[in-house]
Amino acid sequence: MGTISASEELDGSIEDLPAETVAAARRVVAHNATDAGDCARLLDMLGLRPKPCDHRLVEPYRRRRPNKTSAKCACGRYVRADGETECSICRRSVPDDEFRAVIARIRGAGLTLRQIAERAGLNYNGLMTALSASRRGSRVGRDRFDAVAELAEAVGV
Repeated sequence: MGTISASEELDGSIEDLPAETVAAARRVVAHNATDAGDCARLLDMLGLRPKPCDHRLVEPYRRRRPNKTSAKCACGRYVRADGETECSICRRSVPDDEFRAVIARIRGAGLTLRQIAERAGLNYNGLMTALSASRRGSRVGRDRFDAVAELAEAVGV
């Protein structure tokens, strides 16, 4: 690491100096400065302040806003495509009332919930959770509903 004599005149550019010398000088100034403004003034006075870059250092977060022409689904989410009435989540699911009605028809044919789960290829605990009272008003996945609907057709209800 080189040293610079105090009598040596600087022309204001730091390109001639080695990078480690400039970095060390900046660290010393930053350590001895009382605050950020003092540090900036000292770096300017010594000609050690880096040149500002031309681009933004931080890009602001662009918040997505709904299109005023888009409609809202029954669940409250926005619908993206024109002419559709359901959002993508509601298209992939079925209201739980329809699911419960199909399960009730199958149970009316004499099958238990465990038998329904086994024959439809579903997890018994997942089926119980979907049928629990705390999930009233929610939706059930289309794949689970389709499996139970196929079972209902196979049973003949």
